[in-house]
Amino acid sequence: MNEINMSRERKAQEELDATEEEKKAMKGLLGGIAWRANQTAPWLSATTSILQGHNQNAKVKDLLLANKLCRLQRAQAEVGLKFTTRVKNPMVVTFTDASHANRHDGTSQGGSLTILTDQSIMDGKHAPFSILSWHSRKLKRISRSSTCAEVQACSNAHDDAEFVKQLLFEIEDVNGIHHSISDECIATIPSAVICDAKNLYDSVTRMISSGLQLEEKRLSLEVLSIRERCENTNSTLKWVDSDQQIADDLTKLFAVDKMLMMLKRETCCIVFDSSFTSAKKKRQEIASNLKKAITSGMEKSPDGS
Repeated sequence: MNEINMSRERKAQEELDATEEEKKAMKGLLGGIAWRANQTAPWLSATTSILQGHNQNAKVKDLLLANKLCRLQRAQAEVGLKFTTRVKNPMVVTFTDASHANRHDGTSQGGSLTILTDQSIMDGKHAPFSILSWHSRKLKRISRSSTCAEVQACSNAHDDAEFVKQLLFEIEDVNGIHHSISDECIATIPSAVICDAKNLYDSVTRMISSGLQLEEKRLSLEVLSIRERCENTNSTLKWVDSDQQIADDLTKLFAVDKMLMMLKRETCCIVFDSSFTSAKKKRQEIASNLKKAITSGMEKSPDGS
C-alpha cells in the first residue's frame, strides 16, 4: 500500500476540499488498510473506520491522516495475531468501550475485543490469550450522552461474546447447540465483559429501581437486557479504569499503544479496583507521591543536589 501522492504545496492547504481523484485514492488506501485491520490488525480498526466516514467530504487534512495511518501500519508490519496453547482454564473476556460523538457527523464510535484467556486473569495475574473477535464501527443510534454510547457498545459486545461462546461450545460438543437450550449450553463457558463506564456498571450490577437512575429512560430497557444476558449466560460485568481498557484503542483516532503493547507482550492482565478510582486520579496520586519523594530526597541531600 502506497501513500496518496501529494505535493508539498498541496499538503500545506489542509482546509481545502479534496479533489475527486484524491477522494478515490483515499478510498482505495483505506480499503486496503481495512482489509488488514479486519484480518490480523485490530489496532488499525478505529482509525480506519473513522477516516472512512470522512471520505465523502474529505479535506486535505484527512488525506494527510490517511497517509499517516499508512505509515503507521507499515512501521508495525511485524505485529500480527498469535494463538496460544498455554490456556489451562479457559474463559471468554470481552472489552467494550465507546467514544461519544467523536465522528465528523456527530455519531459515536463503539468497539469491542473478545479474547480466549485463562481464568487466572480475574485474579490480577498475567494470562496468555488469543484474540477471537473484534469490531470498531459507528454506533447505529445517535447518542445524547456518553452513557448512552457506552450502553449501546456494551450491548453489541455481549452479542459478540455470546456468538464466540456458541462457536466454542459447538467445537467441544459433537451434538452441537440446540436453540431451545442455547443459554444453558453457553453458560457452561465462563465469561466476563469489561467496561470503564461507572454509570453503566452501576446500572447493570447495583440499581434495582425501574429507571435504574438513568437520565435517558429509553436506556433502561437495554440495560435490563444486558443484566438478563449476564444472568442467563454465566457472564459477569466488571469495571476497570480507562488505562486498562484495551477497547479504548478501538474507539479513537491513532489510539494504538495499549493494544500493540498487549500483542507484543503476549499476555493480558486486569487489576480490578474495589475503590473504583479513576485512571486520572491514580495518575495524579502517582505524580504527587513522586514529587514528594523528590522533594524529600533533596532535603536530605547535604549539597541539595
